Amino acid sequence: ISGPPTLRAGIPSANPSAYIGASTAIGTPVAIALCIPLFVGFAQALTGG
Repeated sequence: ISGPPTLRAGIPSANPSAYIGASTAIGTPVAIALCIPLFVGFAQALTGG
Protein backbone atom coordinates (compact mmCIF):
# COMPACT_ATOMS: atom_id res chain seq x y z
CA ILE A 1 0.00 0.00 0.00
CA SER A 2 2.80 2.42 0.79
CA GLY A 3 4.84 1.45 -2.27
CA PRO A 4 3.24 3.73 -4.89
CA PRO A 5 3.48 6.96 -2.82
CA THR A 6 7.05 6.12 -1.86
CA LEU A 7 8.07 5.52 -5.46
CA ARG A 8 6.22 8.65 -6.61
CA ALA A 9 8.22 10.73 -4.12
CA GLY A 10 11.53 8.98 -4.71
CA ILE A 11 11.40 8.62 -8.49
CA PRO A 12 9.14 11.33 -9.96
CA SER A 13 9.83 10.19 -13.53
CA ALA A 14 8.68 6.60 -12.85
CA ASN A 15 5.67 5.27 -14.74
CA PRO A 16 2.77 5.05 -12.22
CA SER A 17 1.01 2.24 -14.09
CA ALA A 18 4.06 0.00 -13.67
CA TYR A 19 4.44 0.24 -9.92
CA ILE A 20 0.71 0.38 -9.12
CA GLY A 21 0.15 -2.72 -11.22
CA ALA A 22 3.09 -4.49 -9.64
CA SER A 23 1.93 -3.72 -6.11
CA THR A 24 -1.55 -4.98 -6.92
CA ALA A 25 -0.25 -8.10 -8.66
CA ILE A 26 1.91 -9.00 -5.65
CA GLY A 27 -0.27 -7.74 -2.81
CA THR A 28 -3.58 -9.33 -3.76
CA PRO A 29 -2.39 -12.97 -3.90
CA VAL A 30 -0.45 -12.50 -0.68
CA ALA A 31 -3.56 -11.15 1.05
CA ILE A 32 -5.70 -14.01 -0.20
CA ALA A 33 -3.21 -16.81 0.42
CA LEU A 34 -1.67 -15.70 3.72
CA CYS A 35 -3.45 -12.87 5.48
CA ILE A 36 -7.05 -14.03 5.31
CA PRO A 37 -6.34 -17.52 6.75
CA LEU A 38 -4.10 -15.93 9.37
CA PHE A 39 -6.83 -13.51 10.47
CA VAL A 40 -9.41 -16.31 10.54
CA GLY A 41 -7.07 -18.36 12.74
CA PHE A 42 -6.59 -15.43 15.11
CA ALA A 43 -10.35 -14.87 15.30
CA GLN A 44 -10.96 -18.55 16.05
CA ALA A 45 -8.25 -18.56 18.71
CA LEU A 46 -9.69 -15.45 20.36
CA THR A 47 -13.26 -16.69 20.33
CA GLY A 48 -12.45 -20.28 21.25
CA GLY A 49 -13.97 -21.61 18.06
